[in-house]
Amino acid sequence: MSNNKLVYLHRKLTDNSVFYVGMGSHYRPFETKKRSLFWKKVDKKYGTFVDVVKRNMSRDDAYELEKTLIEHYGRRDKNEGMLVNMTDGGDGGLGAIQTEAHISKRLKTWTDNGNIELSRERMLARNKESNPCVKFSIVCVNDGNEFGSIREAGRFYNIDNSYISKHLKGIYKNVKGLIFNNIV
Repeated sequence: MSNNKLVYLHRKLTDNSVFYVGMGSHYRPFETKKRSLFWKKVDKKYGTFVDVVKRNMSRDDAYELEKTLIEHYGRRDKNEGMLVNMTDGGDGGLGAIQTEAHISKRLKTWTDNGNIELSRERMLARNKESNPCVKFSIVCVNDGNEFGSIREAGRFYNIDNSYISKHLKGIYKNVKGLIFNNIV
């Protein structure tokens, strides 16, 4: 087991008080995009200072220290302290507060009020809208080869599927010099 995890605190720049406890790899303490709305509001209002508590820890040891620190400082949503953490720490969402409204909304979203077939149809339609490559064949403009899927093209050219997908979405101009288009 590698010892590449760390535990960190996020402190307010204004008064140095701790508002978040986290664990992760070396880059995680400085990540600002993958945070809760609650965290982002505090960061925007007060600014954030990163305080690494301990480095070079195993995953299990880091989880334990994170849980201990969250318990010590206390979560704001449980009226136990000032942390904006939404869980008790450790592996997963243990301790997250789920109100009846959250559960009801999630179930309604997932199942269209119990109609699984309608849910499936909506999910497929949503995927088709967000990913232009779903249910479409593609062609390599360079040599005219046509493929029934991104995976097929990736195997043929020995290219990772994700690069072709990102190219088709306009993120990359080409993939190893190759240009692909959807066949509608």
